[in-house]
Amino acid sequence: MAGFGKSNWSRHERLASHLVTWGLLTILPGWAPSSIEAAPRSENGDVTVRVDAAAWGFVGDSNFDGMGDWAYPMFGSVVVGWNHPGLGRGEYRGVYEFDLTGMPVGSYIVSARLGLKVSGTNPLLNPNLFPVSVYEAPGNGQIDLGDFSSGRLSTTFVPFLHPRDGWPFSDDVLDVTLDNASLCSDCGGHRFVAYVLRPFIRDINDNRNYLYARTAQLEVTYTPAPTPTKPLTWGELKTRYR
Repeated sequence: MAGFGKSNWSRHERLASHLVTWGLLTILPGWAPSSIEAAPRSENGDVTVRVDAAAWGFVGDSNFDGMGDWAYPMFGSVVVGWNHPGLGRGEYRGVYEFDLTGMPVGSYIVSARLGLKVSGTNPLLNPNLFPVSVYEAPGNGQIDLGDFSSGRLSTTFVPFLHPRDGWPFSDDVLDVTLDNASLCSDCGGHRFVAYVLRPFIRDINDNRNYLYARTAQLEVTYTPAPTPTKPLTWGELKTRYR
């Protein structure tokens, strides 16, 4: 189960309840992980799939030591930024995890795109946009403290400046293709991949935040791994070639 913090959870629980009252966050009763539903192959044999986030949330670092102190899984909004007025001082990084169980192990990744939507900003009337960096990491299907510092840099962007490319419920569609290992070999048996959204500018006195929607999507185009062939038995060989 995701860790909620090192100590004194009641303080953050009260803060979260205030955010719910203010309409900034919505606690969801549960979720069903969204896994890959393969589309038909293209002429060259590649498959393109688009999957919803199976888990989402954010992790906070209240003392600016670069380590996560509090995990907020499955909230209606994903906070990215600094010193939120309801949550208190600290850096907040958003996390989305996607279930790639339906992708055959050993497939070659051709491309990957991440669709994100901003549902709000702080300050509300003067958001003063700031860049966000996206880090990719092996996931585990839940939001926990380790997500705060995990991953390797995939891309950096400023919200609302990337075309939606026809994606519903997305403000920005980002190219997050790294290499074949990033979505296959690194994931191993658990088959989840995580994307961590970090504020690009490190300023502990900054008070700007983005509130991202939980409706993130990941689109992956891949070449399926060859289907292993089963050796013929001696009886099958005699029957085939008699």
